[in-house]
Amino acid sequence: MNRVLAARSLVQRAGFSTSTRKALDNKVLEKQKIMQAPSGEMVYLKGGSTDKMYYRTTMGLVIFGVGYSIFSLLAACLPKKSD
Repeated sequence: MNRVLAARSLVQRAGFSTSTRKALDNKVLEKQKIMQAPSGEMVYLKGGSTDKMYYRTTMGLVIFGVGYSIFSLLAACLPKKSD
């Protein structure tokens, strides 16, 4: 209980400031302009090279997962015969 009271008094003394929030630039409008521009490129690749890397990695993992799932199902359906 003492810790809670100490933390509460510390927060009250420190006070919160919004100056750090105002110092950061809001880049949402810039990103919206990039994403909404009619460039003919797919939306999930408009972010640049990092978006391409994330997309390719995700697709690779999906293909691997689907392949492994099919392999596991086939292995479960066709058990080895014991002699």
